[in-house]
Amino acid sequence: MDINYIDELFEEINEKSKEIQSTPSISFNDALELWEISPSGLEGVNLSGENLSNAMLRNANLRGAVLYETDCRCISLQGASLVEANLVNADFQGSNCAAANFQGADLEAANFQDSNLRATNLQDANFNGADLTGSNLSGADLRRANLELAKLRGADIRNGDLRGAKFLFADLEDAHLKGANLQRADLTKAMLQRANLENAKLGGAILVFADLQWANLIAADLREAMLQSANFGRANLWRAKLQSADLFGACLKEADLEAVNFRGAILRAADLREASLVGADLREAILIEADFRDADLLESNLLGAKFEGSNFRGANLQGALADEAFAKKMELEFERTEIKGVVRIGLSPQTELVNA
Repeated sequence: MDINYIDELFEEINEKSKEIQSTPSISFNDALELWEISPSGLEGVNLSGENLSNAMLRNANLRGAVLYETDCRCISLQGASLVEANLVNADFQGSNCAAANFQGADLEAANFQDSNLRATNLQDANFNGADLTGSNLSGADLRRANLELAKLRGADIRNGDLRGAKFLFADLEDAHLKGANLQRADLTKAMLQRANLENAKLGGAILVFADLQWANLIAADLREAMLQSANFGRANLWRAKLQSADLFGACLKEADLEAVNFRGAILRAADLREASLVGADLREAILIEADFRDADLLESNLLGAKFEGSNFRGANLQGALADEAFAKKMELEFERTEIKGVVRIGLSPQTELVNA
């Protein structure tokens, strides 16, 4: 039987059902049973606008199926194949899609609130404007997926593979991304307030103008990331790796940057007021016009860094390693080390540093 005539079948089934039961409608699974259609044979089926709520379609083959604006609330699709399916505007709220395959599927504006998408294959899927609030995407494969303007507030994406994914303007507030791989992902202007990115891999990622206030980035890897004008206010980046990252104009005010590796990073015009940089590695960093007022740089390493126009008023540089020329220009007390030209600073500056 040609299942592309499913709309007509539903009408016939509902008419027949009047003779066999008291209610005029039957479930989708009952419909399949009546017409002897196996869930494994639904490839390419058109179920647009149908009611599939609470349907049991585990391991079903819905490859290339059309479920445009279909009601799939609380549907069971564990292990099902929806490769390249059209799921635009479909409602999957509360569904169980664990280990399903949505590779290349179009899920634009679909609703997956509070759904189980654990360990799903979402490679190259289009989630533009989709709502995944509170969903479970732990261990999911989202490589190269498009999540522009998607809502992922409070979503669980721990250990997910998001390499090359697009999250432009996406809402990831309070999202759980611990251990996630976001290498080369584009999070331009994404909202990541209070997000948990502990141990996340963000090497080469784009977070231009992203909002990461109060985010947890403990031990995160942000090497060579594009972080221009990003907001890390009060974020925790303890022991994070930011070598060669570009933080031009970024806000790190009151952030925890203890033991962070900024070696070779660009922090030009960055705001680091009242930040904790205890033990931070700033060797060869570009700190031109950066604002370090009242920051704590205790025992940090400033060797080879460029400071032209930077402001260190009220900063604590006690025990920091620096070039002798820098210490003299700042008029600081220091003691020479065994390495020629390298000194350990003894006192904090009280004036601005403006190098020639």
